Amino acid sequence: MMPKLIIYIFSFFLLTACANRTITDNPELTAGLSSINSSVEFLSPDRSTLPPGHFTNKVILLFPYISGGIFGNPDSAPLFYNYLTGDLTFSLDLASARRQLHEASSTLSPEWIRHGLNIQPVETRISRIGTFAYNAETAEPIGAGGFIDENTRDNLILIYVDRACQITGDFTLGNEFFVHTITLPTAGFHWLRVHNTGPEQFELKRHPHTNDIKFSIHLLQLKSV
Repeated sequence: MMPKLIIYIFSFFLLTACANRTITDNPELTAGLSSINSSVEFLSPDRSTLPPGHFTNKVILLFPYISGGIFGNPDSAPLFYNYLTGDLTFSLDLASARRQLHEASSTLSPEWIRHGLNIQPVETRISRIGTFAYNAETAEPIGAGGFIDENTRDNLILIYVDRACQITGDFTLGNEFFVHTITLPTAGFHWLRVHNTGPEQFELKRHPHTNDIKFSIHLLQLKSV
């Protein structure tokens, strides 16, 4: 995790007030997804689904952003935060964050261009929304968290772009190979589906706006949080 994000997280637990921003009728700021409603599931270290009653109300979800790419480490304060309650559901008001993310996004970083990614138009500004789950009392990570499609179990990535664009190219990250065939028809927030096409091989494509999503937390340790 990037050092600045650690500072943001601990500062966030001390002070969670955030400023409201006014959204204009600029079409660049009002396209794409406007909100997300999701439930939460917990997976044990061996990826078996755990009963909701195993947990107490000590979990907070933080959503910082990563500017200039789809992958990478976040280095921003949380764009959204949600304390989980007993029903294990939460909502994200994406419309309220459009202007902030519109201003903070940047063109594709040279790092990802060197890896083999291409975005057209090249002036497109892009950000990815990161997904993190923490113990709300200790500020320690409890496991890997992220959105999935409930039906296919494919991982979903939430991104923002400031205009219609295409993202293409492929590269190897660690031991995994990623192919990008992404067409985004409008500015705004969009889902990307990460589909497993073979051993350690994945294809990223735009995923239709859907309500069939879930936030899945793969716990580091099997204990009450």
